[in-house]
Amino acid sequence: MAESSSGSFVVEANGAVIRGWLEVTSETQIPQQAICAAWVRDGRILAAVAFFHYTTNTMTAAIAGPEHPRALVRVIKWGLDYAFRQVGVKALTFFTHSANIRSIALTTKLGAIVEATLPDVWPDGDQVISRLYADKVNWSVVRVKESQNPTTT
Repeated sequence: MAESSSGSFVVEANGAVIRGWLEVTSETQIPQQAICAAWVRDGRILAAVAFFHYTTNTMTAAIAGPEHPRALVRVIKWGLDYAFRQVGVKALTFFTHSANIRSIALTTKLGAIVEATLPDVWPDGDQVISRLYADKVNWSVVRVKESQNPTTT
């Protein structure tokens, strides 16, 4: 586990703790086979990411960290490094509630393209499907420091 004064990374392969937190926080079902990573402080998850529906070219990512923007940024930085540099997928797919303007703005800033909007998926909005291609990532926004890489548990 990578330690720092503000928290630490934890990675779970097929783990239930981070997956359960993400399911509650993001209102999204995460498959048991998901690879999950979280930024944790004092035993509390502040932000997390899960990767699932992997093919050799793409995988889906679910990210949450609504109350802790700095922890969320750390998780996103690690997640992009993991997906594109370590696993080597060509694209990440994000499913976002249309009312989550901050999330849509962030993925757009990172270089994602909105590929579809599915109307009335949520009782109070649409589902936005975005894709972030490895060769389109704005890496200047997501510089990953080696000291922030977690270890797998």
